[in-house]
Amino acid sequence: MSVLIKGTPNGDIRLFFLLENSNDSITGVVQDITQTEISKVSKAELTDTSATVYFTAWGYDLGLIMYKKDNDQARQEDF
Repeated sequence: MSVLIKGTPNGDIRLFFLLENSNDSITGVVQDITQTEISKVSKAELTDTSATVYFTAWGYDLGLIMYKKDNDQARQEDF
């Protein structure tokens, strides 16, 4: 999943989340636009309407909430 995070101190940043459902848990990695791994997903929480993934990048612990839009799309919110 491609995610555009706007308004960071370094400007807008595009990240790619490669997620996999494995043994009833979500695992994955976060990559930059050059497909270089930035971080592993440290934790993921799923509900019927959203997924929250946690990862560490640039010295910060970050979380990204993605809300289900339909079966093929999600909208995101970061915190």
